[in-house]
Amino acid sequence: MPATATVFRDIRIGLEATPGTAVACPIKIPAMEIVVETAGGEGEAFRPAGYKHVSFVIPGGDEMSNLTLGGKLCYNTLPYLLAGLGYAAPSTLTSGAYKWTWVPNTSAADTIKTFTIQEGPSGSGAQMPYGLFTGFTANFRRSAIEFSGSGIAGKVSDNQVLTTVTKTITPKPVIGSQIYVYLATTRTGLASADPLTDLAGVEIHYTDKYAPWWALNGSVSTFADIVETAPDVGGRIMTLYNSTGYGYRTTMRAGDTRWMRIKAVGATITGTYTYGMHFDFPLQFTNPGDREDDEVAYALGFNFNCIHDDTVDGTNPGAISVVVTNSTATLT
Repeated sequence: MPATATVFRDIRIGLEATPGTAVACPIKIPAMEIVVETAGGEGEAFRPAGYKHVSFVIPGGDEMSNLTLGGKLCYNTLPYLLAGLGYAAPSTLTSGAYKWTWVPNTSAADTIKTFTIQEGPSGSGAQMPYGLFTGFTANFRRSAIEFSGSGIAGKVSDNQVLTTVTKTITPKPVIGSQIYVYLATTRTGLASADPLTDLAGVEIHYTDKYAPWWALNGSVSTFADIVETAPDVGGRIMTLYNSTGYGYRTTMRAGDTRWMRIKAVGATITGTYTYGMHFDFPLQFTNPGDREDDEVAYALGFNFNCIHDDTVDGTNPGAISVVVTNSTATLT
């Protein structure tokens, strides 16, 4: 049998109606890379007394898959990632333009979407049900926008017939020249705030939201359910060492809250509607600023946590809200 070149490795996904029940995978997302790694399931070797050698191995019963996400942050791709962290159907702005809103709740379970994932060249390959995206990190710089994420999925089934791709998500990347960052003392103040001019970079992350739950039930082939955990929600800014920069030290030392908006404005979708997104969140700085060299500029790095607000998007409770405008009408 001839070897298969890794260059032909392909990933496709399908939206599950019931978490963990595999479905066809007709969707390809060129801008998002998903790397699948087998996790758990390690066997336990047993060597009885009087033997120098192992007499048998007990297979592990907790086999699953870990997902590592990467690629380019795209307006059309982001709703697929956020759907695993909390899902709401988009609203239609006009024919061809849609608004997706993501506001994970502080004190209640979020609605989620899971995916079946297929991996391999054309023909046959591996399949994993219960694909769930559990976190992301976005790092915004003028020169590049780095995106990464993580997830979990069920146990791998090999030699599966791969679904024919019938939908390819058109990449519409977010680029550095489209980014604006605002800071205000209140949420409503973001609307009239001027863009920050001394900021070199900002990172925002929402990670470790879910963990697998294992049932002592032989009819289940992998984890039986997922449970929410307390996620890590925060980030970091890099700003020039000047009166604005070390002014954030005063903010941190006073324990004051600020509101940040990371906004991107892209190309026209149709009419007056453009590709766009904005991350809004209240924050408190958690360190008084590390003095650093930042691309030969003398700079300060401030870490922050996103904190709860009863109306983080003007209506709902949470610690972060994201709105994406794109041409993606549905996850199917």
